[in-house]
Amino acid sequence: MADRAATYLALGMIACWTQPVATAMDSSRTAFRTATETGSLSIACYSILITLFVLLLRNDPLDSVWRESERGLHFTRKAGFRNIADMFRGHAC
Repeated sequence: MADRAATYLALGMIACWTQPVATAMDSSRTAFRTATETGSLSIACYSILITLFVLLLRNDPLDSVWRESERGLHFTRKAGFRNIADMFRGHAC
């Protein structure tokens, strides 16, 4: 099951460039859900980062992107992945 989360993450990353944006968002959200169910916190954290990228790519309102980034930052800090939390802070600046 953990491999499934990593596969969805990779699909989300590739879909950003090759598929409709909705496909990338679905893959990223599925990766997060699957990763949290299996305890793959690193995959979950990276999938949040891809979700944030897709929101920007999709041209969502910045206030909703900001709220999503705050949730992602909270999750990654709680999970103990400082390097990913730093990436969130870099996107938020």
